[in-house]
Amino acid sequence: LRESVESPMRAMCKEAGTRSLLARSGGGAGQEVQDVVATYTRLTSVLKQYEKLWYTGWCRAVDAAQQGLKATLIVRHPEDGGLYVNFDPSLLLLVRECGCFHRMGHTLPSNARQIWLQGPALTGLREKVGLVLSTYAELLAAQPAIAEVAALLAPGWGEVEASLSAGMSTVCWCSLFADSWVTAVLAQLDALRARLSRTHTRMDS
Repeated sequence: LRESVESPMRAMCKEAGTRSLLARSGGGAGQEVQDVVATYTRLTSVLKQYEKLWYTGWCRAVDAAQQGLKATLIVRHPEDGGLYVNFDPSLLLLVRECGCFHRMGHTLPSNARQIWLQGPALTGLREKVGLVLSTYAELLAAQPAIAEVAALLAPGWGEVEASLSAGMSTVCWCSLFADSWVTAVLAQLDALRARLSRTHTRMDS
């Protein structure tokens, strides 16, 4: 908002300095220019004060938003029992706000700057965790209903379930090994998919 106010004034001052405009303008026109400048000065003062108050409050709120990094990657819904990506949307909001304050020339707190720099990685990790869960749901739906066949696939499912359990208990968004966890689970799911495919082929033959 402040930029939209200052931009026309910068353009006007670039064309001709305010003093030059006042000197060349006749009485009424000169007064109009003075009124414009006075209004601009009052408005920008209010906007700068508001911006300062907002930034101060935002800095205090960064710590609260940062807690989202400590959440586990996955959460099980208490009612439907489904697995969901446990990502706090306020983290990406914080990343966008960091970008805005940086462009405005503000110095970012160290913890906010750290999250800002992690923004692309967090977005990518969220998408990969979503892929893990969608693949898991797909394979779960393809699980044969025959008990004897399901028993043969039990070891593969056990590995996947153990890894998903870690994603609900120990692996969080700030974990250094979060990407490695995703890679390992996807590999387990790919192996399980291959076993399921072979099982369905034998059942159909």
